[in-house]
Amino acid sequence: ITGIVCFMMMMVPQIFKNWRSYSTDGMSLALIVTWHVAAVLTTAYFAAAPNISVLVALSIFVFAVCCGVCESQVLAYRPSRNYEKNNSCCVVLGVSTLLLAVSAAVASALFAAFRAMPADA
Repeated sequence: ITGIVCFMMMMVPQIFKNWRSYSTDGMSLALIVTWHVAAVLTTAYFAAAPNISVLVALSIFVFAVCCGVCESQVLAYRPSRNYEKNNSCCVVLGVSTLLLAVSAAVASALFAAFRAMPADA
């Protein structure tokens, strides 16, 4: 269980650092998006697997949510954007919420597709 909690919280220090500095310098958006997509796919797979703990799927989905927050921070805090701190917070919240909804919808659709597959496929 400790490992699952640590995996869930892996991105939290980076999110906090970005928020405190209003900067995402050095972060690769491509890497974060790749992690996000992989986490959504893995969530659906583990949720559909018959012998896997729900906590495993949940921890990976929380990681996907954290990736979405980092993606929104990259958009909100990019250097070319003139922003105020309050507006940046709204951008992060809005984009994170949208990414959460999309991630949940995709994971749910994939979960249904994985469950519909025959067991021997």
